Amino acid sequence: MDEGQNPHLTCAICLDIFHVPATTPCGHTFCDKCIGRHWDTQSQADLRCPICSEVFCPRPLLKRNVSLNILAEAARGGGAPRGDHSGGAAQGQCNLHKKPLVYYCKRDKQAVCCECGVSRCNTHEKVLLEKERETQELLLKRKSEEVEKLLEETDRSIGQLTENIDEAKVTLEQTSRWCDNKFSTLMEALTEKHEATNRFEPQNVGALAEAEARLTQLNERAQQLRESRQHIQELHTLPDVQLIQVRASTLRSSFAHVCSAQSL
Repeated sequence: MDEGQNPHLTCAICLDIFHVPATTPCGHTFCDKCIGRHWDTQSQADLRCPICSEVFCPRPLLKRNVSLNILAEAARGGGAPRGDHSGGAAQGQCNLHKKPLVYYCKRDKQAVCCECGVSRCNTHEKVLLEKERETQELLLKRKSEEVEKLLEETDRSIGQLTENIDEAKVTLEQTSRWCDNKFSTLMEALTEKHEATNRFEPQNVGALAEAEARLTQLNERAQQLRESRQHIQELHTLPDVQLIQVRASTLRSSFAHVCSAQSL
């Protein structure tokens, strides 16, 4: 084994950095070919781990240790495996060990190389850069979906508010025209009243008093209508949000006295 070689990434059989590391059921790891050749020389009924001598029967089917394989490739200078868009050379090298960054340390919140992973970050929670990228991309996707949903809701609210404003403007315009027509009708009635009063003034005092009382009522009604007209003109100057808050019932109550004018 080379003097500067990491013992955690070294096969106990060939004493070299792992080539396709495979882990036995007892937890020890060797090169896949090394442990295979070693067991080929032993009795198949008495297969043992070269380190702890645990017996395996039947011969276990070993699988590649993906994490150690990535670290071993990085230790040999091969960088992260192809298909990893976030690790290895794509993320630079460790300033301390000059090796590709293959881990993400969740405690330190930074990318580290294999040497840092087994030394200063040995007890820290770590994940492969590829896995951390997948996690971040998933979070970004969820956030994007949330923003898109909020945008759709906001667009719907804008559309509804715009529609309500347009309807309120139409209603206000119709009410204004209605009040103008009623005011004109009452003014005509007031004129007729004056003419009738002049014609029947020579008659009895009782008729005159009755006519004067009617005139007073009509004058009051005309004043109320002028105030109503002024109120409508003021409503036209309100901002959109305040305008739509004016309920139809408020408008009807403000001009309810107009409806009784026809009975005069």
